[in-house]
Amino acid sequence: MLFPVPDRVRDVRDAVHAFMTERVEPAEPALNAGDREKLLKLRQEAKDEGLWALGHPAELGGGGMPFLDYVYINEVQGRSEWGQLALGTFTLQDSLMLHRYASPRWRERYLAPMVAGEVSPSFAMTEPAYAGSDPTQLRTRAVLDGDHWVISGRKWFTTGAGEAAYTTVMCRTEPEGAPRTARSA
Repeated sequence: MLFPVPDRVRDVRDAVHAFMTERVEPAEPALNAGDREKLLKLRQEAKDEGLWALGHPAELGGGGMPFLDYVYINEVQGRSEWGQLALGTFTLQDSLMLHRYASPRWRERYLAPMVAGEVSPSFAMTEPAYAGSDPTQLRTRAVLDGDHWVISGRKWFTTGAGEAAYTTVMCRTEPEGAPRTARSA
């Protein structure tokens, strides 16, 4: 089944496609070699052209694009592993989660700066001896102790840890729960 691009999304999708094919993809060798200045330049160009953070809520400084419309954008930005970084959408899941569930203190400290591309999150799920793609095998636990969560366990790879302002840790919060319902982030 084919899903035609809706007219309301076509122009911005075409602009993102052009940005990807004309700027991001040709820059991949430099980006893969660690050229941070090239990435910062691409990010500024995306901001200048109104292509930055399209799926993030507008009230947070994003494009406010509805999720189902954003799917068509994500399809073309996924042409390159650098697409989400260049267009400010690699933090979309984090911004939605913080916007909905975080305390006011966390929202103030991280949310707007993250959508603006000033800070980055990291993600810790993979554990030694267990597949990182299967959250039902998580062994790291979190226990509520008063007003704070105490996390115990070991993570193997933490995506984005080198530049992160904070880390989302996948862990078990319901020790006796069924594997598919016992985890939290």
